[in-house]
Amino acid sequence: MNKLWIKLYHEILNDPKMGQLSDRLFRRTIELFLLAGECDEGGILPAIEDIAWRLRVDIDTLQVELENLQSYRILTFVDGIWAVTKFAERQEASPATKRWQEWNDRRNKQQYYSNEPTNEPTNENQTNRLNNSNEKLSDKIRLDKIRLDSAPKAQNSPESVLTPEQQAKQHTIQALQKGIDKDGNVKNDVYVYLSITPNWNTKTSRQFLEWVKERPPSETIHKFSLWWYERDWRGKTGQPPTLAQIQELWPQAFLNNGTGPPREFNAARRKQHEDAAEIQRQLDELKKKGTK
Repeated sequence: MNKLWIKLYHEILNDPKMGQLSDRLFRRTIELFLLAGECDEGGILPAIEDIAWRLRVDIDTLQVELENLQSYRILTFVDGIWAVTKFAERQEASPATKRWQEWNDRRNKQQYYSNEPTNEPTNENQTNRLNNSNEKLSDKIRLDKIRLDSAPKAQNSPESVLTPEQQAKQHTIQALQKGIDKDGNVKNDVYVYLSITPNWNTKTSRQFLEWVKERPPSETIHKFSLWWYERDWRGKTGQPPTLAQIQELWPQAFLNNGTGPPREFNAARRKQHEDAAEIQRQLDELKKKGTK
């Protein structure tokens, strides 16, 4: 059953990312949020033809707008599917413990301000109604917590109770999230190993990201950087490559599985890359410890 409403957070008013949007793109963003909520598939949007029809806009214009919103990380595009980034996470229901904390904060605030002198006349009936409503809310939250604590724990994995269609949707959502994480890894490698900081909001940069993610696991930015600074005449002078040069020379860098560095390899450059690799390894270990 489709939902009739979605959560729209107050923080949008102060979000720099949203503030940079034009009035047209801002409206388009809210419309896409509503469509994602109507579909109720974890943020996945309909086909672009269906979106164009629902929003009464031509497909070419819509395509440009979707790509613009993708550059702001508001939308994600994976395997031909458009989705609102982190929509499911932002729309999930608050747990009973969080509702209890929010109610408790409101009650404490009410008690704090009720001790201050006021010139307004006291309405006993209004006070009684407020107390009764608070008691009912407290009872509801307590019941929610009891149900949550007493709910049977699932013995099997979540996928074992899902229909094939639900499993397919879940896999798509997971793939979208992995795509987001992999973008960050590529950007980090480009900065650490090649010492360049391109503008990732351009169409060329986004195409580069998708291109790198399609490379075989054995071909990495780190290995290309070693080849560049050891073999290319520009790299030997310390000049970093452009994204276009990376794509152009990538096949050459991995020809014959990479023949390794030449004998005249710059020792200082090797030390720089070894230090960068060690720092990255330590960061990965810290991340793993943080998730345990």
